[in-house]
Amino acid sequence: MLKIYLALAVGVLISTQNAFSMDILARDSRTGQPIKGAEILVAPLPTPRIQVIKTDDEGRAQIDLSQEKSALFNLTVYAENFHIMTLVDIPKAQPLVTVNMMGHIQKVEKAEIKGLVQGFGRTPNDGWVDAALAASAPGLLDFVALDTDRFIGPSVPFEVAGFEFSIPGNFDIPRQVEFYKFFNVNLEKPGFELFPPAHVPIRLAALHAKLPFEQTIDAFRNKTGLINLINKIQFQNLTYLEPQSYSGKENVKMQLSIPLLKIHPLVPKSLAGWDKAYASILNVEKDGKDLLPMDLKVFPDGRRNPATLKLNGFQNNLQLEGHEELFISAATHFPDQFETPPTSIQVTAQLHETLDPNVPETYVALSQPKALSQNGIEWDSKNVDPQNKKDANLQVHTIVVDNQSALQWVIVMNADRKQFSFENWPAHWPTRDLTSSSWSQSYLATKEALTLDSFNVNDLGQMVTHASYYRNM
Repeated sequence: MLKIYLALAVGVLISTQNAFSMDILARDSRTGQPIKGAEILVAPLPTPRIQVIKTDDEGRAQIDLSQEKSALFNLTVYAENFHIMTLVDIPKAQPLVTVNMMGHIQKVEKAEIKGLVQGFGRTPNDGWVDAALAASAPGLLDFVALDTDRFIGPSVPFEVAGFEFSIPGNFDIPRQVEFYKFFNVNLEKPGFELFPPAHVPIRLAALHAKLPFEQTIDAFRNKTGLINLINKIQFQNLTYLEPQSYSGKENVKMQLSIPLLKIHPLVPKSLAGWDKAYASILNVEKDGKDLLPMDLKVFPDGRRNPATLKLNGFQNNLQLEGHEELFISAATHFPDQFETPPTSIQVTAQLHETLDPNVPETYVALSQPKALSQNGIEWDSKNVDPQNKKDANLQVHTIVVDNQSALQWVIVMNADRKQFSFENWPAHWPTRDLTSSSWSQSYLATKEALTLDSFNVNDLGQMVTHASYYRNM
């Protein structure tokens, strides 16, 4: 009988010890492959004592927490060629924590793509400029964050009617003649240029638009915002290629083949103190990873909404079987001047599967930092619309320590946190001098509960329903 009790006691002791042992798996968020040799800093809260461990060949590491009194831990993972990733407030009882590391997007080898968009059809002298915007298809968070770097390429000189402008190099403008003031003007910018990361699969796409010629030229000449012209732009067609990796110098051609039709009635809802925007999007493969814009309409704060308006969509197109339409409503602040870079970006958005004027729009909180220092971040959050507020699941912070460097630090935590203190990390890790940093924060609401121990940015396209984004430039 004594032996039985001893055996039971040993079993309980082993089980207790295992309950306070945390397994950590580090893997590439894009490929799912394990990351060997990743260094993991485990910091008990609230004590400053830390432990650093390394992952094995299978990307795994284990830490014994049986002697730790803290119930919550911060995990910070560092691996060469990846962003530093921190998960905040991981419970001690969590048996397995998967840390999905995001690869660097700066200081990487770039491919140089020179391309041509075809299929514009006739380009008559009708007061409208035909042009195509070529880009790699963005994901959901690129839209939500209004990440213009995904849509607008490096500028190139462009001369019209004796005036020289700078326009994005990823525009393709076919040869055409338009009337300006008192004379005809020849227009042409043959082809586009893109510089995506090399050896990374991307889906190239192009959107054909017609812009009111004289008003567009006047806006550039007077350096006034193009925001007032957006509702007048007519989006006509789009096209896309299958995902492919590029390297070195490559040439591509894209044929405009998908006609867009104004088929979705839009009833804008005003929000006092905020500009509003609505977009219709083609969700390729329904996974939220490759999203193609089909239309965009904007409504500056205080402007009377039009009685009738429609957004583009697709209809009865066999080529698009297996895809779906999505819609985004957003509240933001548009810059007054097109050529004046904003000091910050604020936007909060809701994803819709249909446009129903009877369904109220809901938004998650926006925030901005009170302090960003060597010791931590503090921030305030505020509701955009207290009557129609949507609670978020998680918040994601990104700190770019130097815009010229490759270091980006991603911090993921529960949505209700209002501050975060930085841990001291090993001296051989990249420097953490925040004096030249920019900071961004996103609140995310999802279809199902997201947990810190399985957060993967690549899965968000299928799960996010609401998001807000703040970025100081």
